[in-house]
Amino acid sequence: MKRGFLVDLVSVIIIFSFLLSSFKPELIFSGTTVSGGDTGSHNYLFYHMRTQLLPNMKLAGWSHDWYLGFPAFQFYFPLPYALGALISNFVHPNVATKIITVLGTFLLPVTAYFSMRMLNFQRPVPSLAAFLSLVFLFIESNSVWGGNIPSTLSGEFSYSLSFAFTFVFISSLYASFVKGRYELRNSVIFSVVVLTHIYTSIFSVAASLFMVLLGRKKYAQKNVIILAKTYALSAVLVSFWAVPLLLDLDYKTDFGYRWAVEGISAIFPAIYLPVILFSLIAIKTGKAKDNRVFLLLCLMLLSGALYLASEFMGLVDVRFLPFMQFSGVLLASYGLGELVKNYRPQSIITVATGLLIVLWVNSNTSYIDSWIDWNYSGFESRGSWKQFNELNDFLRSLPYGRMFHEYSPSHSKFGTPRAFEAIPMFTGKPVIEGLTIESGLTAPFAFYLQSELSESPTCPIPQLRCSYFDALNGTEHLKLFNIRYVIATSDKLKNSLDNITQYKKLRSFDEISVYELVDGKYAAVPKYEPVAVITTDWRNASMRWFKNTELLDVPLVFVKEPDARFSQTVYGNDLQNVNKIPVNADCDVEETLGNESLRIKTSCAGKPLLIKIPYFPDWSVRGADKIYLASPGFMLVFPDSAEVELKYGSIANEAGNLLTLAGLVFVVFYSALPVLGKKLQSYGHGKHVKKHKRDV
Repeated sequence: MKRGFLVDLVSVIIIFSFLLSSFKPELIFSGTTVSGGDTGSHNYLFYHMRTQLLPNMKLAGWSHDWYLGFPAFQFYFPLPYALGALISNFVHPNVATKIITVLGTFLLPVTAYFSMRMLNFQRPVPSLAAFLSLVFLFIESNSVWGGNIPSTLSGEFSYSLSFAFTFVFISSLYASFVKGRYELRNSVIFSVVVLTHIYTSIFSVAASLFMVLLGRKKYAQKNVIILAKTYALSAVLVSFWAVPLLLDLDYKTDFGYRWAVEGISAIFPAIYLPVILFSLIAIKTGKAKDNRVFLLLCLMLLSGALYLASEFMGLVDVRFLPFMQFSGVLLASYGLGELVKNYRPQSIITVATGLLIVLWVNSNTSYIDSWIDWNYSGFESRGSWKQFNELNDFLRSLPYGRMFHEYSPSHSKFGTPRAFEAIPMFTGKPVIEGLTIESGLTAPFAFYLQSELSESPTCPIPQLRCSYFDALNGTEHLKLFNIRYVIATSDKLKNSLDNITQYKKLRSFDEISVYELVDGKYAAVPKYEPVAVITTDWRNASMRWFKNTELLDVPLVFVKEPDARFSQTVYGNDLQNVNKIPVNADCDVEETLGNESLRIKTSCAGKPLLIKIPYFPDWSVRGADKIYLASPGFMLVFPDSAEVELKYGSIANEAGNLLTLAGLVFVVFYSALPVLGKKLQSYGHGKHVKKHKRDV
């Protein structure tokens, strides 16, 4: 066994042993349901992928379980959840979920090692990069930016997984520019990056373009061709997801958020002192003669530039700062390597240096281990599990219906303040709130309703001006949303509901009470004729309409030009002149709700039907000529027969699937060409030998 390989192997063992001392195997491989931060809510996404999508050969599809309905994984990243679903065929589903949530953390030291190898840094630099990656992983100054362990524990594990592959992609691309090959490898790696997070994809593309611009002019054409080949194949490989995403972007909810960064010490906290020191050594040693050092410095500057530009792109700014931090780690590994290589025996010095880094990291961490224990011990280990489990058992026993749950910080005792967002997984019943806000067309209205019926609302969408507590208005919005059940926690909400005759208290579980409001329908003939609205900002018009509870029974329908079906047409967002014209029809409406369908029987063909499911272009209708977008993001149809059926699915999805399939076939065939070539060559050589023997 070569000494260099042995040093690398020992380094990996030390790093993984240190990580496993925090991520205890007995927790990761227990069957409890992971909790903590947003992670507890992600359980539902794993569940939906495992039970609804993958069994039907899909990686994206409709879900009724959050935001009154949303296109699951249309605007979010399917690969981690698909991997979790596949792993669940061999281990407990909860264990599969836990494995995926820690995968990025355990991969980062490995990918740091291979990144430096691809950049052609010699030993001991790659092993030192793996050790120094621990400094980044154990940063405790932030828990939302992404990449480090606290961010992963908060729920950003998909970012962490994508982050691990981002620097491998950049390094592989650099190797391609130097050697003129590896385009296939680049494409596959970048496809993984794209299917796991958007911010890493943006940084990867920006870095690649930056690398082309900084390269020598005589190589520019060759590098552009390499880049074009790389991205062309990647575009094909991710088409199943990217084609529908790009076509449907207008129906995404914007969620640009800006976090306050408390100075440079938040970006480079005390634990980063070795990184800063060795980065300075790297700059002093390699600035004038090593393009790779210049590349890593440029990546740090690019990270800062994207951070500043994020406000204009409508993106979350702090998501770009981890690239600066980790580029510094890779730069520091080169500086540290320059010091270590001057001492002998180098193998022992490398391992000893790595152990010192581990000790440094361990001495500069405080809360991470306890947070890991909290998350991976799971919901079931909480003292309040009995209450939570009994609540879910009761909810599961109720007839099907949408649920509203009051947001309360006190829900932390169950494992996370967002514990009730996992109710669809535990009970099979939909709730109004969830993660992936960008995916929910009706998310702003859901959180506005939350502010009306919660003592301590979150109001997480920056541009949304939430309401104050108002149980009466909230009740009208619940009925509009066809919410059947309300889960109340605070005395303020419970007292209000007790005094409104429309509510029936079903049962209490300590401080939590469950109420029933109405047994409504997903399809209903509105009380008043819908009004056509021609506007450039239907979202703003819908929110103004939503806040005016006197207009809730007059659906607004957003059209681009006057439509003869509507007796009233309003231009712009001025709703003062909307008239209430009764529909005057006594209609019987029956419905059957499927996972991605809604079948309706109506006795009033020709009369409008408001479908209380969010509009999305992938919905199609049989039994009506078209689907209209109606306030506050619902669908509306005019049936031309007694039976109407809405189905989810589109040609764009099928086209994307076919492109991806073609890309996969190309990758397999292209990868097999060298092997086939050798076999054909061997076969030809064998025939030549046999002929030669016969001639002899």
